[in-house]
Amino acid sequence: MSLKNRSKGLFWDYYALFYDSLRGLLPYQELLSRTVKKLCIEKGKSIRILDAGCGTGNLAGVIFSSQRDRVVLDGIDGSSAMLQRARHKSLRCDGKIHHVRGDLNEQLPYVDSSFDCTVSLNVLYALQDPQRVLQEFWRVMKFGGLLVLANPRVKPKMRDVILAHIRMAVRLGWSKGLSLFVKNLFSFPLFLFTLVLNFLIIKRRAAKNQYHFFDAESLEVLLKNAGFRILSSELAYGNTDIFIAATKILSHTNEQGDLLTAEVAHSKEDFMRIYRLRYNVYCEEMGSLDPKDYPDKLERDRYDPFAVHFLLRKDDEIVGILRLIPETPWGFLMEEAFLLPSNLDRARILEASRLVLQKGVRGYDFSRLLDEAAELWSLEHGYTMWCLTMQIHLFPKRKVRGWNIKKLGGVARYHNTEIIPVLRYLIQT
Repeated sequence: MSLKNRSKGLFWDYYALFYDSLRGLLPYQELLSRTVKKLCIEKGKSIRILDAGCGTGNLAGVIFSSQRDRVVLDGIDGSSAMLQRARHKSLRCDGKIHHVRGDLNEQLPYVDSSFDCTVSLNVLYALQDPQRVLQEFWRVMKFGGLLVLANPRVKPKMRDVILAHIRMAVRLGWSKGLSLFVKNLFSFPLFLFTLVLNFLIIKRRAAKNQYHFFDAESLEVLLKNAGFRILSSELAYGNTDIFIAATKILSHTNEQGDLLTAEVAHSKEDFMRIYRLRYNVYCEEMGSLDPKDYPDKLERDRYDPFAVHFLLRKDDEIVGILRLIPETPWGFLMEEAFLLPSNLDRARILEASRLVLQKGVRGYDFSRLLDEAAELWSLEHGYTMWCLTMQIHLFPKRKVRGWNIKKLGGVARYHNTEIIPVLRYLIQT
């Protein structure tokens, strides 16, 4: 290890002695709680989270206080002193938190597509090559996974964090807020020294371009170049941090030069656009569904809350959609018209439905990326088969395009369309 890197490591080991005093600062507490909210941990679903630059494990503590049964967390940090404290805190977490010492400037010690979510709070600025680090985050995340990132703005000021704490304390009540403030700052004078030292070192290293601070636009560009789509960008931690949530996407430029991106839908706005597009096609264009059943012009059904929805964008406009449905309390949608064989492993099956492409983009070149994205997501989450219905004339075309499929039954008429049930194997059998 070089002398420069050794001195940095010693600083973070020293900082670990007082780092947990930050827990008394209300802006820091808010940053952790906002991070957990952004992760969108759903009931009944188990996820694996990477805490990149986990420090003393404060985020893990907040996550496991409410989500113990649904989360496995891997924490990585370069400071042995930080990790020692993090490991001690995780002793009561039933083996669901794993820590490893690792240099985030190097390749992460995880295989591709290991994590559903990655979190990195106030770490990126201190790394050598932020763009390469973000690309590593992309590599170890599953398609559609969430990245929650906080990074100091240009020229952050510690006084802004303290002033934010006082303002938040006023809103909460003086007794609670100020007692925390006084306890954690004045009970630990060395902590004050560490804050000043940290600020001076940050300022000095930033001047030498050893630390990296960005405005929101510059940080968003780095994320987009690494293969992420920005879901939200805000200020946090007393307005000293840029706080971003992003999702891992796939991209492709077709022969016409169109930039196509495929992603998993996350935002309320995207879902409204999905339901509107479905209404336009199924109710207005095809007439297979009755518009009177959807007075708000949003086509939805009881399977949507259980489904994963995929988007295809052309220059940021949604031009294609597809959803995958795991088994629900009502089974699969297609079982309204067909019976599936009883010997199928339903835990490994998703139903593909509501494939819609806008007029003008209804070609294989456009549907291919959407299909590849949905197939990738399925395999990463342990699903090996799709059940679906299709018009009889499409069956030979799908086989020509390399689909490993077989018919599950005869033709039936459903929503004014003649269809057949099909099973698609996502891995070779």
